[in-house]
Amino acid sequence: MRTDITAAPQMKNASKHAKEGADEVAKRLDIIWDSIGQSEARKIMSEQHKLLAFRPPGDSLAAHAQLAAAKHPVSSDPMPVDILKRVAKVDAERILAQRNPTTADRQSPLLEIDVNMITKGDARLLMSFQHHALGYRPPPDSLAAKAQASIQRKSSSGSAAAEEQPIEETLLREAAYRDASRLNAQLLAVRLRFRYAVSVSVYTTDV
Repeated sequence: MRTDITAAPQMKNASKHAKEGADEVAKRLDIIWDSIGQSEARKIMSEQHKLLAFRPPGDSLAAHAQLAAAKHPVSSDPMPVDILKRVAKVDAERILAQRNPTTADRQSPLLEIDVNMITKGDARLLMSFQHHALGYRPPPDSLAAKAQASIQRKSSSGSAAAEEQPIEETLLREAAYRDASRLNAQLLAVRLRFRYAVSVSVYTTDV
């Protein structure tokens, strides 16, 4: 049983993780291959296939999961479905970034959007994009929530909106999805650390 559970680092930029392979992604997310059986491997493969719109390549987490499952078809400590989906999503983003290096190397739009200067309409659109990307309402530390908070502050104080400039919709969408990726990676890392910490605790108690 693995006991050296460490925090997975946050995504600094797309180009850095575009250079990773499936093994590096697994290490970053604290994936323990012994917890992957055939059922888990099929779920990861299905989820990645759906996200990529093509069969996951040989260096995908899905392909590695199938190899791991061949060694132990039934996992003694299966991973929850929601975590499997998030793992598949993080690796799918890596694969897409590798296939489109121009986009991966471009400066993150998160650095280009000033939530204090965003328009009410753009803040609403940003919230919609990020809600769709996450599958739930963006949390307080999300880009969308910060933009909404900025709008509310300006509305309460009666600040003028003369300096506000509309932002291109494609930029808003990309910013929303990249920030959603950051939030997903953080949540996944926390859940995995908690899951394995509990496993270690149970193992230690049994011993």
